[in-house]
Amino acid sequence: LGPQAPLSPLQASLVTSITSSRSTGLSGPFPLWLSNPNICDAAQNLGKKVRYETGFKQDITEAIICMCASHLSCPGEWLIHSPLAFSSCVPPPFLSLLHSTFSVLPPLSSLLKLNYEVEVIQLTYEMLINKGEVEDETYESAKNIIGEKGIQDVCSIVGYYYYVAMTLNVFRSRG
Repeated sequence: LGPQAPLSPLQASLVTSITSSRSTGLSGPFPLWLSNPNICDAAQNLGKKVRYETGFKQDITEAIICMCASHLSCPGEWLIHSPLAFSSCVPPPFLSLLHSTFSVLPPLSSLLKLNYEVEVIQLTYEMLINKGEVEDETYESAKNIIGEKGIQDVCSIVGYYYYVAMTLNVFRSRG
């Protein structure tokens, strides 16, 4: 949408919905997605689900989002989510390492070893982004610790925030 382009009724409705339901307002990929309001609508609804309605505490969700931003070298996603991660108690050394290793997956397993749940989430994430799948042994461990729903939650967060990062990177948006 150019600066002069009037918003369609659906686009205007989406702007209202997005700005009233998100602490970050109309930032990130949303202004970009508005050029296709049907996709924008579906994406913003999925985003609410994967960010706020998984079985994970907010610190885990924000840590996964920051891992996506780091791995895909997405400054826009990083600028939005690293402060949220910090305020949700993601350890600052973890965030510093992610920020210092943009585009290279750091040895995450050694940083957030708070419990078995966090370890299996990290291992599942690492396998997903490195191999596009999760090996049988890791799958079984994850299933025993976080359940199939937890595995789906990791896949959903990673998939959605990779989509966000790719959108922001393609359009050179800083959020």
